[in-house]
Amino acid sequence: ILDTAIVDRGRNVLSCSRDGTARLWDCGKSACLGVVADCGSPVNGIAVGTADNSLNLGTPEKAPSEREIGTEGKILLLAREDKKLQGVGLQSRQP
Repeated sequence: ILDTAIVDRGRNVLSCSRDGTARLWDCGKSACLGVVADCGSPVNGIAVGTADNSLNLGTPEKAPSEREIGTEGKILLLAREDKKLQGVGLQSRQP
């Protein structure tokens, strides 16, 4: 794990790592809720923020887990080692 970010009030956190993934974690259950992004290149840093209405963050293919809190309307930025900055809709998991 190279970096972490707190979602909303901290029930969920995000991590990124050298394996090229960004993962969403449930702190209360100490469990991974899913892979948000798989970049194929190490992810050195992440940041999460609220997106305005001008960005289309996509819609989730399946309903989010009931343990996933505060991801709606949020964008995740990934600083990749291959010198790219990637944005992903946190709830939709879509670039």
